[in-house]
Amino acid sequence: MNTRQQIFARDQEALNNNLEEGTDLFTFNPNALEYDSDFQKFIERDHAGIQNHTLLILGGKKDANLSMVTNYFNQEGVLVVLVNSGYKNLTTRFNSELTKERIKIQSSINAGNSNTELCPVDIYTQAITQPPYHPLPITEYEAIIPDNQVYYSTFAKSLSDENTITTRTIGGNLSLNVDLLKGLSYKVQGGGTLKNSKQENWQPRFLIKNAQGVIQNSASRMEAQLENTYIQTQHWSLENLLTYNFRLRTHEFTLLTGHTCEAYEGSTESAIKSGFQSNTTRVWDAANNLIAASGRKYAYTNIGLLSRIMYNYNGRYMGTVSLRNDGSSRFGEMYRRKWFWGGSVGWNISEELFFSRARMVIDQLKVRASLAEVGNDQIPYYIATTTVEAGSDYHWGREGGETVAPGYIQRGYANPEVHWETNISRDIGFDLTLFKGLLTATFDAYYNSKKDMLLPVSLAPSTGTWMPMTENDYKNIFQNVGNMYNKGIELSTTYQDNTTAWRWMIQGTFSKNINEVTQLPENLGEYSIGTANIGFVALNQPVPTYMLIPTNGVIKDSAELAEYNSHFRTPTQTRLGDLRYVDTNGDSVLNAYDRVPMGSPLPDFEMGLNIKVEYKNIDLVVNLFYSHGSEIYNGTKAIAYQEGRHLDQFYQWTPVNNQSDVPALRFTSSHWNQSMLSDQYLEDGTYLRFRNIILGYSLPRSILHTVRIEKLRFYINLQNPITLTRYTGFDPDIGYGPNAFGMGDPLFSKGIDAGNYPTSRKFLLGVQLQF
Repeated sequence: MNTRQQIFARDQEALNNNLEEGTDLFTFNPNALEYDSDFQKFIERDHAGIQNHTLLILGGKKDANLSMVTNYFNQEGVLVVLVNSGYKNLTTRFNSELTKERIKIQSSINAGNSNTELCPVDIYTQAITQPPYHPLPITEYEAIIPDNQVYYSTFAKSLSDENTITTRTIGGNLSLNVDLLKGLSYKVQGGGTLKNSKQENWQPRFLIKNAQGVIQNSASRMEAQLENTYIQTQHWSLENLLTYNFRLRTHEFTLLTGHTCEAYEGSTESAIKSGFQSNTTRVWDAANNLIAASGRKYAYTNIGLLSRIMYNYNGRYMGTVSLRNDGSSRFGEMYRRKWFWGGSVGWNISEELFFSRARMVIDQLKVRASLAEVGNDQIPYYIATTTVEAGSDYHWGREGGETVAPGYIQRGYANPEVHWETNISRDIGFDLTLFKGLLTATFDAYYNSKKDMLLPVSLAPSTGTWMPMTENDYKNIFQNVGNMYNKGIELSTTYQDNTTAWRWMIQGTFSKNINEVTQLPENLGEYSIGTANIGFVALNQPVPTYMLIPTNGVIKDSAELAEYNSHFRTPTQTRLGDLRYVDTNGDSVLNAYDRVPMGSPLPDFEMGLNIKVEYKNIDLVVNLFYSHGSEIYNGTKAIAYQEGRHLDQFYQWTPVNNQSDVPALRFTSSHWNQSMLSDQYLEDGTYLRFRNIILGYSLPRSILHTVRIEKLRFYINLQNPITLTRYTGFDPDIGYGPNAFGMGDPLFSKGIDAGNYPTSRKFLLGVQLQF
């Protein structure tokens, strides 16, 4: 809403809450009508630049070759605060290969340096909540907020924060392959990666002033603060593989056995200081106060024994059987190792004699099937081991003479019986080629199940793990709970024709997946993770499932209000203009037990279309993607509703506008008219997106030949230029990862839009040069 709409909506809010004089905004901000600020537009930047440069050098002889590739990428962020966002990355890789008779040696070395400038995670949601009658910040380290300075100062202070991550990486691997005997070879491969990251979060001194220019100490950041975090990680791997190939007439066998191991090590150190001399001296010695310091180390190893038998009969029948034993240090000593098996078969029908007549149309037809297990050990470190932490003081001595000493305490619970999660995949499909390669098709039908799922289960508050400000750190314990399955189909077809001056390639894809939880412990029921408390694991439902209370419109007159209140045993304090919630369990009480499954972020099906056309020296590529039937929880809209900032609320229910379907705005953001536990923010996430449009032109070789240039191509690339959707938020493609609600678990954060960083449109101009 703009300023006039916002003031009108606030006046209606005051009248709806029986304040006859309306809003008191002008008492504290008499110049409110002088401003009409758009804070969301203020933090956005159009025409953010992108640079991407790649240099590739190749060379070598008959038995040796060397290559080097260097890439520099520089992208300005689409969000602009007083310090810009962006990402820079420089990488270089050297590859070499040497072959001498029975010996082959391959090596690679890579190095990289990146710099990421971050904006605050929830900067979008903060911008949405800012009233338009506040002036935009006009100086680097101060802002004027005429009213409610403490409440609205967080956004203003965030504009000057600088949060930068610098990462340096170096890695490499070396492999040696030796042909010991005829058909018998041995390969050893080792590698490692070292990564060092430094995150510097600088929060300068920032002054908040009222309309009279008086500094508001409680809203200002009176002292600058610097937090430095150093992360060092190491990853090492080693593989030993022995392979034996032999033939018995038309029967071909490949036997493989080996040993693999991986080791991860890491450490994190962090410190926060404040009391700097000025905003221009951001070094440790310029600060007076050490606020906090912490550090930890962690290690993880994974080892495996594997064997595999592959069989091929005359290119007609194929089969593979594999067996491996994996071990993970993430689990307790008794549960670290487990056997996993797998197998696959294939039948190349087009190689059969009876298929000879069909070869006039069908070039190849192959049917295949597979059944295999794989383990999952992705849980946090030391879940199976009891750990203690510092930071708890102990009182010693008799009454009146006590002393305080630092101590250690167990803050969370360990589960020594947690073990491998098992994923079982079943697949059957075919590969088809028609009309001398003009048309190809691939089809797969699968049924994948998970046993003993590794999920965090919330403990009861009585366990003592629900400590203030750290609930999500200690209240969960990982357990092997429940089973689930994924079943579906995948289809891909490609048509390509290179027989004329016009060269075509059209590819279509279709996928459909059904996901459902089939078993949960009886004492578990449904549970969620993350502070938003929206995504759940529920029996006979997909993962995740939104558990919400249904609504049935707005109560518009006294008769509807009386009928609604008569249903409940206890008064609900519902008034005209409030949402009508559904008592789903029929107990005449409205509470969290009325939440029911109301959709999932998983789409019903997805489709893709890739088109490539070439004519002489002109080429065109178009990529489209369609997702149908997903549900999105529009948390951004929920936040705007809570703060009374959404444009819909300009048309809210009032005694005059009593046919409105927009609930009346209430003073408290926790009122159920604006709460986040109902379906009023659930929207259809169906969308069609043009992901890529590339138009290129290559200079004729007749021109390039004179200057010894192999290829010179100019192109324009439009990334995500068009998205068609009915979703009212920023972006219907809601992925995984942390958001403004503090949810980072990939299982539960998908589909919840809480000011997620939107997908940006990119318009690129490029040159491809090849010598």
